[in-house]
Amino acid sequence: MNNQETLLNTLIDTENVLNGYTHEEIGDDHLYTGIDTPMKANAFDMSDEEKKENIAQLFAQIMDVMGLDL
Repeated sequence: MNNQETLLNTLIDTENVLNGYTHEEIGDDHLYTGIDTPMKANAFDMSDEEKKENIAQLFAQIMDVMGLDL
């Protein structure tokens, strides 16, 4: 029998997930918690508006490659 684990049936060590901090204590500031995130060091070099514009252009290119019309 093959036991398939999913996030729904896997126990998680909730005691050390946030290094002892609560979600409220951490908020959006993960800089000093030691919690690994996929965020790159230059994540805030561009403004949100610049990011949105770049994403819109790249999305248009993706749609074109797929042969889809916006």
